[in-house]
Amino acid sequence: MKNKFTLIELLVVIAIIAILAALLLPALKNAREMAKTSLCINNEKQMGLMSVNYGDDYNNWLPAGCWTGNRGPVSTGNWDASIWNVWLSFLYQPTKFIQEYDSSRIYGTVFDCPSRPSTSWYGGNYGWNIGLASPWNWDGRYEHPSIVKIKNPAVKGLIADTSWFCLMIWDSNQLRLQHHFRVNLLFSDCHVDTISKLDYINTTKGRDYQ
Repeated sequence: MKNKFTLIELLVVIAIIAILAALLLPALKNAREMAKTSLCINNEKQMGLMSVNYGDDYNNWLPAGCWTGNRGPVSTGNWDASIWNVWLSFLYQPTKFIQEYDSSRIYGTVFDCPSRPSTSWYGGNYGWNIGLASPWNWDGRYEHPSIVKIKNPAVKGLIADTSWFCLMIWDSNQLRLQHHFRVNLLFSDCHVDTISKLDYINTTKGRDYQ
């Protein structure tokens, strides 16, 4: 006669499976988030390389954002300080850039952080430190900054996870802590750190926006 599971034995097995799942699922989630953080770091490094390569071709100048109320060859009709907007105008022909401007196109690209809760209306999940990378003039233009003129590049943030279109001192534009309450930040010397907001403040000592 074959032995059968009793109800108690079945409940014990179910309880063991539940305990194992409770132990393993957080570890799997953490591993998945670590992989997303690594991919985000790689995205920022690629954008840093793009910036350096652009500077090599244009006498150490970085690309600049702009502002305009109307659509034009390199403008989407609003603040163009986001990474997505800035780089598309150089990666695409101007007319094609306007035709294909659609923030949904960034999904799965270097402009898309895999840990994003959402994508900014302005496109992308990363932002320039526009006070450093693109100083603004009252005529609505962001000047091209020179790489060689950036002082203390190891503590000057250039590109980071942000909740809007740029990295600025305004509350709505500050760092997005979406990697276990930390942020991936590309500094002006092209190294990337995953740091807390407090670490960022202590590292830059107020020099990130000068």
